[in-house]
Amino acid sequence: MTKKHNDGLYDYVVKSANSDFVNETKVLQTKLHNHIDVYIKNFLPKQFDLQGVLHKIEHTLPASLMQDIDAIIIGEFKMLKKKDLDAVYEDGAIYLTNDQKSEADMYDDIVHEVAHAVEKNYGMEIFGDGQLETEFINKRRVLYSTLNAHGHHELSMLDYINPDYDKKFDKFLYKTVGYDKIRHLVMGLYLSPYAATSLSEYWANGFEALITGESPQKYIKETCPQLYSKLMEIIQAGQFQPADGMENEEQEGWINDGY
Repeated sequence: MTKKHNDGLYDYVVKSANSDFVNETKVLQTKLHNHIDVYIKNFLPKQFDLQGVLHKIEHTLPASLMQDIDAIIIGEFKMLKKKDLDAVYEDGAIYLTNDQKSEADMYDDIVHEVAHAVEKNYGMEIFGDGQLETEFINKRRVLYSTLNAHGHHELSMLDYINPDYDKKFDKFLYKTVGYDKIRHLVMGLYLSPYAATSLSEYWANGFEALITGESPQKYIKETCPQLYSKLMEIIQAGQFQPADGMENEEQEGWINDGY
């Protein structure tokens, strides 16, 4: 773990009101891929199958794609509440809210944050040639034209062609327009409306959709060809192979081959 996350955290968790729960579930002894420490800072819902989630992560994500992650920390965090987030990757750790709706939601959140860790480690391979950014900006131009045609003139084209995260643009999509309306107006443009938030989220959304099986490979390739190409480059670099029968759209997920 990085020093920032290690200092006092273990002692805090062990001595906290959760110590009996932590000792009973042996979460502090859990390590993903033999190097990622998992900590519970605050209670998870009763009967929550954390071990099942962690087992699924190990089965679907190889160690090579998680090498820059030192810890997964579960609890109540001001930085998550302030931004209305369920998870965030920061300085080598994935922070997850303990207010989990289901094991499936936690699994999706972890995969999404792993995507951001991969982005930091493979940034040049993903973004270096500019092709993914070009695809993203072209989709933003289509979004601009479509939303303007339906009466949304709040933002300028300059806002749309900015690939970086912008709080104003995020709020515009989520609050002003609404994801349901975006999904209806630009069906087939993005894998999900959230992918329009920024170039970084465009990448992470595609990574999550592919790994979790939320979107079939064929659909990702047809909808976002450059994104699909970059995903394949990273997956092949990690010796990560599709599960048997993946071409059948009823099959979901990936398998970890060789790890």
